[in-house]
Amino acid sequence: MAAKNCKRAEYPEFTLFNCESEPAFYYFTKPNTPAHPGVIKRFITNENGKAYFDTDAHSWGDDAAQPAFVSWMNRVAASLGPRQ
Repeated sequence: MAAKNCKRAEYPEFTLFNCESEPAFYYFTKPNTPAHPGVIKRFITNENGKAYFDTDAHSWGDDAAQPAFVSWMNRVAASLGPRQ
């Protein structure tokens, strides 16, 4: 679950919580999407003096919903650009 004092933003496929205190971004699927229910957590890590976004994700959907969740997760990742 997202931490307290996070900023909430609504998008067609998900609700985004920007939690500056962690820092992390939580993307929660919306009930009207095939990927629901699921969450992606994007957070900053440091490696070799560089900062990167890493990802944790979880789907609570049945087996039939998993391809939709993976597709949604890939769209979110692609929207953030490649790791450099």
